[in-house]
Amino acid sequence: MAWIHDASEPGERQPIDIVYLVVGAVGVVVLGVWGQSETSVDLDLLRVLNSLPNALRGPARIVYAVGSIWTVVGIALVLLALRRWRIAFHVALAGFGAWAGALALHHVLGPHAVSNLDLRLRTGVEPVYASTHLAVITAIVVALGPALVRPVRRILMVVILLVGLAAMYLGAALPSDAIGGLLLGLAAGSAVLVGFGASSGRPSLEEVRDALIGLGIDLADLSRSGERVPRLAVLDVTLTSGER
Repeated sequence: MAWIHDASEPGERQPIDIVYLVVGAVGVVVLGVWGQSETSVDLDLLRVLNSLPNALRGPARIVYAVGSIWTVVGIALVLLALRRWRIAFHVALAGFGAWAGALALHHVLGPHAVSNLDLRLRTGVEPVYASTHLAVITAIVVALGPALVRPVRRILMVVILLVGLAAMYLGAALPSDAIGGLLLGLAAGSAVLVGFGASSGRPSLEEVRDALIGLGIDLADLSRSGERVPRLAVLDVTLTSGER
């Protein structure tokens, strides 16, 4: 697949994933405490987005639905169909972990008291910390990230932003709730990568062979070199002419 790397390479635990895990976990707690105070900054920013015309409600609901738990199921099934077993497991574990974490926070904290705020609840529910949809879509992107090509990763970053804006427009999340969901998803996705190892992101031998043949290069043999370079794949290439 041109948009996702082969996952046959051994997983690697990256120090940056540990950093993301710590930042996400600590951020969820700190922001949760601040978010319950419902500061004027939080509410003023919400009013700006929530007061936009009702004509945007349909598209916003579609975008918001991208962060549902059914997206986790759908992506995992697609990856299973493509025989990306390990990546499918990562997505399912990260997505459901973020979803469960958000529900636990909802149970502990409950919805915001927004009776004094002229809020348009376009989803029919009151905002609550942390945003489940932001947590789920962020966890999916973090878990998928190491295996995806760079353009796809950038597109998914935009998707996360759009889901967050849709959540606030619909009245389903205050800005602090949206950011809290983002941090929760970051923690859930990073926890999976730390626990099971992230895809190296390096192309497999089959992908390299197909790419070289596509360039018109006649290969006699292609194998991994004994030389090890961090985050790089070093290959021994033998051409039909016998040159290496």
